[in-house]
Amino acid sequence: MERDISKKGLAHLRSSLPMKFGFDDEHRAVWPVRVMCAALGLSASGHCAWRARPESLRAQANRALTDDIRLIHAESSGTYGAPRIHAVLRGHGRRVGRSRIERLMRRAGTQIYFCDPQSPWQHGTNENTNGLLRQYFPKGTDLSAHSAETIAAVPATLNARPQKALGWKSPAEALDQ
Repeated sequence: MERDISKKGLAHLRSSLPMKFGFDDEHRAVWPVRVMCAALGLSASGHCAWRARPESLRAQANRALTDDIRLIHAESSGTYGAPRIHAVLRGHGRRVGRSRIERLMRRAGTQIYFCDPQSPWQHGTNENTNGLLRQYFPKGTDLSAHSAETIAAVPATLNARPQKALGWKSPAEALDQ
């Protein structure tokens, strides 16, 4: 029995205590806790104390921060990476480091896409959209000088504009099909 545990728990032998206790907890139905603890070099009383221990404040804060990161990422349609999410959180008054955001995004499995700086074919859509927006708002324009109605009218105008790539249909017409 201990030989089977050591095969499955080999990666856990070199890991942290929460990881080892987590392995014990996951496999309680398969092997007795005392046998698993002995095989992994843990005490059974330590396992019981670990199970009764409440979640740490740091883990609670990480969970809440991960929820905020997922929300901001979803609101940006999956385009914001750690630097932009960091800026948004700082703008909301949250003091958090960018490396912590990166770590939590990796743990959460948040997928982002970055264009290579020297590969213009990867960011053509972004460049084209910026060029179209510059027709209405030249570079350096203060958007606070424009009303909300004026700013909202620009995307509506761009979505009603026919495009050659869509067979001279507007993006709005192409989405309706």
